[in-house]
Amino acid sequence: MEDPVLASGRLIAVPAENREIVRDVMTKLDIKGSDTVLDIGSGIGQLAIPLSYSVESVTCIDHADVLDRLSRSHTQKNIRYFAGDFLGMDVPGRYSKILIYDVVHYLASQEEVLRFVNKALGLLAPHGKMLIGGVRNEDLRIRISRTEKGQAFFAERMKLLWTYQTEQDRADSSVEQDADIVEMRDRDVLEVVALARFHGHNAYILPQPPTLPLWNQREDIVIEHLPFVPDKLLFLAVDSNNQPRIFSIRHAVPQDSPFVYALSQEPTARAASIRTEAFTFEDHQKWWAERMAEPQNCRMYIVDEENRSLGIVRYGRVVAGRPLWSGGPIAQGDGTEAEVSIVLRPEVRGRKLSEFALGETRKQAVKEMGLTKTTALIRPDHPMSIRAFEKAGYKRVGEEERMGVSLLRYEMT
Repeated sequence: MEDPVLASGRLIAVPAENREIVRDVMTKLDIKGSDTVLDIGSGIGQLAIPLSYSVESVTCIDHADVLDRLSRSHTQKNIRYFAGDFLGMDVPGRYSKILIYDVVHYLASQEEVLRFVNKALGLLAPHGKMLIGGVRNEDLRIRISRTEKGQAFFAERMKLLWTYQTEQDRADSSVEQDADIVEMRDRDVLEVVALARFHGHNAYILPQPPTLPLWNQREDIVIEHLPFVPDKLLFLAVDSNNQPRIFSIRHAVPQDSPFVYALSQEPTARAASIRTEAFTFEDHQKWWAERMAEPQNCRMYIVDEENRSLGIVRYGRVVAGRPLWSGGPIAQGDGTEAEVSIVLRPEVRGRKLSEFALGETRKQAVKEMGLTKTTALIRPDHPMSIRAFEKAGYKRVGEEERMGVSLLRYEMT
């Protein structure tokens, strides 16, 4: 297949219009000569190649066969390649501009889209920009198709596509549509914007100009990285020596992952968990990325004293249709309950910090998640945890078994 558009796996009717995409991308990303660009899902370089003449460097991520063809046909020294699955690879560095064009609607699910975007956000340099371009929105297509102008456009487009493919001696079947992909709608596009804004960045939905192919079925998301210091809620706690100490709680950020992993592998923390076996940092990173990508269902608060992190308190919403834990049974409920867990550094346990941290974070979680009940499941052979939750106001309401482990159930309403 010689046509570069079809060879990249993207069916766009009129190649002449594709040249306009480069201009639109450069405008929306505010491309400068000093930029380092990460092109995720670069294909055979329809955008990466022209961008490479205007920036310091371009890093392309895509399938090995696609990048092999690109690297053999274009030998610019400022283009480098990483082959493989973006979600499964380690990408070094941070980039002033990130381009994800005509990609996210080919992922398997909305959950995968959010994990994809969340990982990309972690690679965006301070003050950088990300363009998630050409997002296919089914609701947008339906709205336009119900207008007189839209129906005329689609009729003309069908004729143009047929004419173009006939001249190039191609059949419609030359590129097959994968049925096992996400169908993005308004709520999904807005959820991507909400994810970026939750992490403290500016995010906007922008229309595509009429010079682009299928502009009235697709839209762009632009994200501006805003370096920030996480908001901290200060609270005073009296330690076991009856001395006041000032602590703070804040939302967890991606950079907290190594600290939380080290905390979770401490022997007494593992002994207090339902799953007592150790796990790898790679497994933790996958779990962490999934939790960070769903702030509507999971809030994680880091407990700090001055500039030192002391622990984490996590609230996971019990939502009907979602597993209670990875691989576990499907939850039942109306979404107003969350399960809470806490892990602190060993040296600060037993000093009243747990009860204060549980109390202060619960106030935040109730407000942010709309909760009416929080629940803790505690091993009966872990009296320190039992004491901390009881002092925080939790009441024992029964027992429960998870993964063959008998647990005490505590609730607060």
